[in-house]
Amino acid sequence: MPSFKLQIGDQEIEIFLRPSLRVRRLRLEAKPGVGIVAVAPPGTPLSAIERLVRHNAAWVHRQFHWLERHAGVEHLTRDPAEYRRHAPEALHLAHELVAQINTHYGFKVGRIQIRNQVTRWGSCSRHGAISFNWKIALVPRELAEYVVAHELCHIGKFDHSPKFWALVAETIPDWRIRRRNLHKFHL
Repeated sequence: MPSFKLQIGDQEIEIFLRPSLRVRRLRLEAKPGVGIVAVAPPGTPLSAIERLVRHNAAWVHRQFHWLERHAGVEHLTRDPAEYRRHAPEALHLAHELVAQINTHYGFKVGRIQIRNQVTRWGSCSRHGAISFNWKIALVPRELAEYVVAHELCHIGKFDHSPKFWALVAETIPDWRIRRRNLHKFHL
């Protein structure tokens, strides 16, 4: 991806250029794993891009530092083909882990399904239906176990109170560490 560097405050920041026929107006994005990206209609003069970056210098500076802080975070794919490929594996894993972990709790579990959720690893309805993000198949097994136990425990306690976390700790005593490690994977 072509780029140019621009001095913003006390820092030289690299701005990547992505021409796109799908945009009508120039815009800036902060892309994890890439950096600050200027998305522009083809033929947009570099001077116009530089003006936009300078006009939004405070935002660019904040996003640049946010991207630096999250450099160790692994960004999982959102490719629909990958979802179709991994969904059966994720469903099998979810059923296996629910059965394994629920031997301890004995909750009445409703339907288990895999979804292509954008912001959640899982969800649980008040009726015991549990949905998991297909990306549980992409993370280490101990993190998938945490996600499953977390959602399963919502059947017993439908909140995030201390009683809920005590319930999670019955099967995942190191849940805090696993939750922290799960944050290293960005949906």
